[in-house]
Amino acid sequence: MILYTYFLPLLALLATCAYMLGFSRAKKVGKIEGKGTRLHSLPTYYGMFTAICCAAPALIVYSIWQISESPIITNLVVQGLPAEVLRLSPAELSLVVNDIKNIVSGDIVAAVDDVMVKDAAEKYASLQSNFRSIVALALLLLAFISTVPAYKKIDPSFRARNIVERIVLYFLIACSTIAILTTIGIVFSVLFEAIRFFNIINFTDFFFGLEWSPQ
Repeated sequence: MILYTYFLPLLALLATCAYMLGFSRAKKVGKIEGKGTRLHSLPTYYGMFTAICCAAPALIVYSIWQISESPIITNLVVQGLPAEVLRLSPAELSLVVNDIKNIVSGDIVAAVDDVMVKDAAEKYASLQSNFRSIVALALLLLAFISTVPAYKKIDPSFRARNIVERIVLYFLIACSTIAILTTIGIVFSVLFEAIRFFNIINFTDFFFGLEWSPQ
């Protein structure tokens, strides 16, 4: 669990080490038996390429896990609940799950005296801790493994600058696309709620009516 908490700083440290290794190797392969060999790119680009290969795969998997962790663990915990709880309506079952998550997070809940909820919360916390430890170790191992081929790929003819600049370009395009889609989503969300509102409340009454009706 502690390893997962400090995963991002550890990954940053590994990426920094990978950068230094790539930078150092680029300078070494640029010299063969004391004779200078022209590199295609500056040593900095080789270091950046190695660092990106180290951090990018682990960050992608980490982001996916951040999104899928709660649904996976919740599903495993719900499957272990008593049959009478599983027969509850979706809304009631959702309240039980919220109580379980609130206990895990340390919040005060209404069902704090329910033994079943406490047991489920302990199981949730145990699964979360185990999964996070395994994921953190696996991601750090992935970062190390993905660094090796990038390190070995460095040679004078390798076009590190082209690849790094292309990766940065794709990253910026992805960021701008997410920003645009988020903005569009907000606009459509507001528009949808406005249409629902004005289907209930008359447009002219809302803007020009003389009666105050806060409900």
